[in-house]
Amino acid sequence: MRSLLIIVLVFLLVACSDKPESFLPNEKFNSIFENPSEGVNYEPLDIIQTEDNGYLILAESALDAVFIMKITSLGQLAWSTTMPATFENPVADLIFNEGKYYFIASTQADQTATLIEVDDFNQSVTPTQRTYVGYRNPLAFGRMNPENFLLLNYNDTTGPVLSKIQSGFGQEWARRYDSTAIEIDAIDEIRNNTSANFFVGGFDNGENTYFHSLRTNGYALTFTDEQGIETGKVSGTSEDKVISYAYLGNQAGAINYVVNGNSFFQLAMPLQNNDSISLNQVGGESLIDKTENDNAQIINTEVVATANIINLYGTVDGRIKWTNYAVGSGSIQQIDYVGGNDPLKVKKAIGTRDGGIAILAKITIAGSRERIAVQKIPREELLGIN
Repeated sequence: MRSLLIIVLVFLLVACSDKPESFLPNEKFNSIFENPSEGVNYEPLDIIQTEDNGYLILAESALDAVFIMKITSLGQLAWSTTMPATFENPVADLIFNEGKYYFIASTQADQTATLIEVDDFNQSVTPTQRTYVGYRNPLAFGRMNPENFLLLNYNDTTGPVLSKIQSGFGQEWARRYDSTAIEIDAIDEIRNNTSANFFVGGFDNGENTYFHSLRTNGYALTFTDEQGIETGKVSGTSEDKVISYAYLGNQAGAINYVVNGNSFFQLAMPLQNNDSISLNQVGGESLIDKTENDNAQIINTEVVATANIINLYGTVDGRIKWTNYAVGSGSIQQIDYVGGNDPLKVKKAIGTRDGGIAILAKITIAGSRERIAVQKIPREELLGIN
């Protein structure tokens, strides 16, 4: 009897000590962050899932202020803060490194790229001492491989400059690609008023990298080796451009792009080293319902052990359309829409740890109030399971 009692007590202790999951795979939320008394419009820029399964959001206000917001795994506001006016033009790329979150912003005085640290635990946002002097007008910041990062700048005299940033955020090398530059005022106008995306990335553990920027003859998605030496390029024009790109493996990637004002999506664009092609040669699916000047996002994810690509973009009726493709076959698994009466524009979308996706969008309320919207779509909806 005593042995039986001990077994029962041990079972109860073990059962009670198991902590419940912070969220379930089928949980979803649709949150809009609006403060009517504030009256400030916001441009959401980036979202990243935090260690506690919440989300950190980077945005910029209509007053050019840098704004950071943390929400919980259920889409509720946890904390928010606005940076001093000495910094502006945050780059739409949050990264996680050794327990902290980081992004790049420009000093208001001379547009020098500066590393900003976000401490979620202490709810603080602090400029670091790491400034990249001589590298102004930052456009993109992202991972090269698990240990290193890439920084894309557009300098006054050299045009696009790609830098390798080490794990401690020191600069290892920098490469320029053009002998002539485009006026910085043109870069600012493009960054603020169009759907042009400037982005960087790496694959094959950083042995290959890519960046999208303005080159001398127009927009280009440029591929390089691990030292930043150009190995290939997908060339556009001053109007034709790449909107987003995701590497799939085997020298192929998914790509959203615009040619002659028409939007296209190619699920698997092959590109070998030293290839240089025009966007006119890429082909793919015509997105006839996509808003011309709206963003498009690609999520390279895995749903129930199957490699998937989820493509998202804004439609002409103000909603966000997402399509789930199976990478191996190219077949469509599911199509659905996000949105209602108030127009939405997708800004960033990410895969979540539970197999779902989180969509960061700008919502325009009552025709004028531009606010931050975040929607979590669970794995079951991606698969069409109700």
